[in-house]
Amino acid sequence: MDQNFGTPIPPVEEYPPEPKKKSNLVLIIVIVLLVVLCCCCMITGGAFYWLWYNGDELFGITSLLSALPPVI
Repeated sequence: MDQNFGTPIPPVEEYPPEPKKKSNLVLIIVIVLLVVLCCCCMITGGAFYWLWYNGDELFGITSLLSALPPVI
């Protein structure tokens, strides 16, 4: 039996650390901003549509126009 007690144990190979996965924080922020922007556009468009067809009643223009004498 050949036992070499005097030889040092070879060091354990250290693997390089795994590269950190890139955070998708920027992508998430962009998606959230796009969703918020789309919602704001839809709300603004809906408000414009509603005001276009109901704004006269809202601002009382219909009652003002009905108070005027008819034009012949």
